[in-house]
Parts: sequence; structure tokens; C-alpha cells
Amino acid sequence: MENQTENKDLTQALTTVARVLGAGEAYHRQPNTLLQSNTLWRQRSLFPLDYSDDANYEIETTNLFDNWLLKASIKLWQELPRDRDDFVWLTFANIGEQIYKDSRLNPDQYKTIKESLLRVGGNSLPFASFNSSGKYTIGLIQAVEVLFETNLEPKEYGEIDDSSKMGNKLLFLLREGQGQRITRVGIRPNLRFVKEIRGKGQGYTNLANTAIPELRPRLGEAGTKWFDYISQNRLDRGSIKLATVINRFGWKEKQAEQGLPRCLELAIKGFNECISEDHIYKQQATNGKLVGSYYDEKRTMFVWQRTRRWVSKNVKIIEPKASDYYVKRLKSLIKKNNWTVTTVAEKIGVSRGHLSRVLSNKEKVGEDMTAKIRTVTG
Repeated sequence: MENQTENKDLTQALTTVARVLGAGEAYHRQPNTLLQSNTLWRQRSLFPLDYSDDANYEIETTNLFDNWLLKASIKLWQELPRDRDDFVWLTFANIGEQIYKDSRLNPDQYKTIKESLLRVGGNSLPFASFNSSGKYTIGLIQAVEVLFETNLEPKEYGEIDDSSKMGNKLLFLLREGQGQRITRVGIRPNLRFVKEIRGKGQGYTNLANTAIPELRPRLGEAGTKWFDYISQNRLDRGSIKLATVINRFGWKEKQAEQGLPRCLELAIKGFNECISEDHIYKQQATNGKLVGSYYDEKRTMFVWQRTRRWVSKNVKIIEPKASDYYVKRLKSLIKKNNWTVTTVAEKIGVSRGHLSRVLSNKEKVGEDMTAKIRTVTG
């Protein structure tokens, strides 16, 4: 509970800074490769997730929820301090706050998040780009690495039958109600995403923090694909042919099975969802000409104009310093447990005077000192 409070305090502080910089709205960076991969939740899994007998969801495809969970994971990775291996460690409450705007999850929400984490950690994401030699390259990458920290002790794990530790059967241990429990989740985005967040490669999009919890329950599959496509576009105005929409949205099989009219119907529905959510302007007539966002039947083309409600071009995001976070956390633990500075100094192997100056913000904290403090704070 204490860790959740500290994380929430840090998030609120960052949100306040970002709101000042972002003229009333807080933003975070989403890598454009992720937003451009609109067919993400239609990719085959690298392994079947039959880790429990009662699993009742598609094995070969991920689903729409995973798209928003990935966005939330990328956001939290930027906001909270990371360990030496660049993992951010989250509780389910942290994730629930981003997805549901509520840190107190019911069993169904908990299960939905857990199964989504299993999928996004084991599914491949297609990407395409130009390499340093100017050659066009395509491939598959793991979007994020996901680690589950459990309450299993080494002795307890050793007593488990070896047959239960082979392949996907190991995931069976994560079933609730069996005595085992997930205590934290470690997430590390693909290096390609990290580079884009820092402005390299395909770059990033400044996405409003409120977009994830607000739009997730209101946008369907087509609406989400339109939202991602329009968000990552470098221009505020654009157009795209229906045939290109079908290709980008991964609807070629749908077109073959259900026909072009059905694809058009879904595309228009999702397009209108983005208009309703004020992501793009609605159609208007100015001096006899159409402006805003609309579908041109003669040219079989969608024309759109972004409102900038959910996306902004120029927002400076300040990353939190791990040292500041852990010093604050240590102060809280000292106060909560009535520890003395001398006791803590002896425990982490530094002088009392040095620790006192660190706690009073009179001395800078380097990586070595931060690592020592983490031995106490976790």
C-alpha cells in the first residue's frame, strides 16, 4: 500500500508539471511504430496461452484491450523510476488506475489485465523501417517484456513437480486461489520503442494521459485503429483511400469473406466514433466547399482534420529521477517505521552525516547511493 501511495504521489507531481507545460492537459509519449501497427491485435501468438483449464479466449489472436494496455504500459514506463535493467515494476493497482481510473480492481478486471499482460508479452509485433544502409527492412519484434514477480519462495518452488514447470504449464502457477500470487509486474518496452520515445527512428506522438481511460471503453476496433492512425500522422490534415484503409487496418481477409460494403460500413463507423470523441472535426460546408472530416464517395477517400484534443505536437515531457523517487520513499519509510538515521545509515553502509545530507536535499544522490537506498526501499 505504501509503495502504491508513493507511485501515485510521483505520478500526480509529474501530471502537474505536464499540465503547466501542456496548457491544461498532461501528455506522455507513444512510439509511432506502435501506433502505426494498427493490426497489432490480429497477430498470431508465439505460444498458446492454455495455462489454465478454464481459459476461454482466442489463442491465435490478441484483442482490442491489449492495444490500450500497451499504451498504458508505455506511459507508466516513462513516469515511474526503472531498475538497472530498465524495467519498471508495477502493481496491478498501478495498471488499473490507468485502464479503469480505479486502483481497486474486481476479480474480472484483475483477470483481464493479467491475461492481457500474458498476451502482449508473448505476441509478435510486425514492423517495417529503413536501416542505416538505406535498405527497407521488415521483421517481428516483442513489443514489451513482461515479468511476473510472485510470492513463491525458492523452497516452495522446488517442491513443485517438474512437469508443471515445462513450457506454458509454468504459467498455470499464476492462477489465483491456489496459494500463489503475483506481487508485482515488471515491464520493459522493446528497444525500438525506447529509441522512438527519445526522438529517434519513427519518433513519438504526444498523447493526452486522459485518452487511455476515457477512450478505451468508447472506441471499437475500427475507432481505435482510426484513432491510432490519425494520432501518429505528422500532419493535422490528411486523406486516405478506402483501399489503403483496408490494407492498413488488416481487413483483407474481412473483405474477402464479408465484402467491400461491410468494410466500408465498419470504416465509416470507426471514423464517426473519432468525430464523436472530438479527435477530428465533423463535416462542414464553407463557401460551398466541404471542410473537416468526411467520406468522399466519388473518390472512395476519407478526408480528415485533427482537432488536437488528444494529441499535441510540442510538449516537453520531464522524466522523473530515480534518485529523487527513492529518497522520498526512504523518508516515508523512516517516518512510518520510526527508524533512526543512524540505523538506516548502518544498514546501507554509509556514514550518518552523508545520509542526513541526502535526506535534507543538501547533497546530490548518485547511482551508487541510489542503489544502496533501494536495498531498504525495495
